[in-house]
Amino acid sequence: MGVPFILALSGNGSWLACLLALLAMACVAHQINIFAKRSSSSGSLYTFVDESLGSGVSLFTAWALLIAYIGTGCAVVGGLTIYMYSLLGAHVHTSILATIVIAIAAVSLAAFLAYRDVHISARVMLIIEAFSILLILALFLLPGPRTALTWDRSQWLLQGVSLTQVRGGLVLAIFGFVGFESAASLGVEAVNPLKTIPRAISLTAWISGLFFILAAYAESIGFAGHADQLAQSGAPLQLLSELRHLPYLSVFITATTVCSFFACTLACISAASRILYKLSHDRHLHRACGLTHEDHQTPHVAIVLVSVIILLGVVFMTADGVVPFDVYGWSGTFATYGFITAYFLVAVGSAVLLRRTKDFTFMSTISLLGSLFILGLAAVSSFDATEGAYHRLPYIYIITMIVILPLILLRRKSEEQNDEAEEVFDPLA
Repeated sequence: MGVPFILALSGNGSWLACLLALLAMACVAHQINIFAKRSSSSGSLYTFVDESLGSGVSLFTAWALLIAYIGTGCAVVGGLTIYMYSLLGAHVHTSILATIVIAIAAVSLAAFLAYRDVHISARVMLIIEAFSILLILALFLLPGPRTALTWDRSQWLLQGVSLTQVRGGLVLAIFGFVGFESAASLGVEAVNPLKTIPRAISLTAWISGLFFILAAYAESIGFAGHADQLAQSGAPLQLLSELRHLPYLSVFITATTVCSFFACTLACISAASRILYKLSHDRHLHRACGLTHEDHQTPHVAIVLVSVIILLGVVFMTADGVVPFDVYGWSGTFATYGFITAYFLVAVGSAVLLRRTKDFTFMSTISLLGSLFILGLAAVSSFDATEGAYHRLPYIYIITMIVILPLILLRRKSEEQNDEAEEVFDPLA
């Protein structure tokens, strides 16, 4: 879904943008695992940053992550709607009301599953996701016209590609990875978390990255000369199956892609709710967000709150006339800025921790410099966009974080005053 956006910006350099994003995420994964191998909690990167950079910076990280997960939730609901329309075809008329109904149904079902028990639904989604990936690989690799099993000289030699173009696609390439670290938010629930979570984080980054590089290369071949059709379609994999004369794959790919987007919606709700849960336990949010359900042992209040926010975001954009394709693109890009912020801060935090413990190694130094460089490059490149909402989004994100900053400072001051009061009136003192 995201590759066509990258193709529009990076052209023959799309695979290179995905490669740079992979290197950045592999480096970030290494930095995250410096913390994940030492401790685990439901707070994810927020807790890790707190260990090294203090509560002020960690709160900033938490808000950036919340924006990121909620923005991603809105984006994937937009993607789900696109493919649901493709799946239903002539049986449903594209309209604002139909889009809102699909969004309500998807978010409500995801919230219900997260509310009851994420484990069973996650297993089912993983099976469907695996089948979806196999179908997409078949679409790319089966012999015939526009197969990825060809030497595309223009891509390998980066013909007509400039550094600015590659930089332009880098932010969207990073969006393909975002959430790879969300396993860290299940530290309380995972089995043997100090081993399984770091392994999950690293493998997710590497396997996903290699898949994205192949997708960029294959889709560049498949959509060559059909950019206009791609812009009108909004469902790139379905269009590619038609261009490759493999229509029998189209329905299966569309159905499993709907399930994939639904799984992403479920993941965003689960990850964001656990950050709210941890913030509440640390007395940074209302205590209701820190409650767990008596029977299901899930942070049910936080789950409902996150689900409502995601749904309202999609409904407001749709009611304002934003089509699902732009809901995906705009929300996903905005969310990526939150992830870049959190990844950058956790990388800095890992450097502080390693310096404190005197555990710096050659690999940790290389991964630190690599992650900081590529994340910095992506942040700067986000200002290169010159069209419509994409030009305004980085400035809207900066304004949002500036508005949030006083809330963080006020909360810290209130917390310090409460700590002083508890210290004065502590009967055990």
